[in-house]
Amino acid sequence: MAEQGNSAKSLKLKERKIHFPRQTLGKKDYSPAAMQAKDGRARAKGTRPLDRLAELLGHTTKDTLPSDEVESLTGVPSFKLPQALKSNTVAPYVTAFGWSLVSAKEVGLPGKRKVLVQRSGRQGQSG
Repeated sequence: MAEQGNSAKSLKLKERKIHFPRQTLGKKDYSPAAMQAKDGRARAKGTRPLDRLAELLGHTTKDTLPSDEVESLTGVPSFKLPQALKSNTVAPYVTAFGWSLVSAKEVGLPGKRKVLVQRSGRQGQSG
């Protein structure tokens, strides 16, 4: 009799399994709409944010890039931009093309955001 009571208890415990839905927070959205940058170029699915930042610094024609625009184009958060500019992937582009990170006030722009400024022109291009 005691054995039947234990088996009934274990059966009830097995029936009460709780299923949690998969969490989708933090997943990247690779839909075609999300992969479009502001300028219409499609971002490559497998590229890292630091690689996209290096490509942006090397190929942009703008002299100033606000941190919020850099974040939307590359995926590098604004608060991590100083750290990203010192990384081994991006630092050569920063020095070769003369980029520096300054406050918006220094450039005469409103707000408290940071702005990437190309100070000395396009040093990396020859010809």
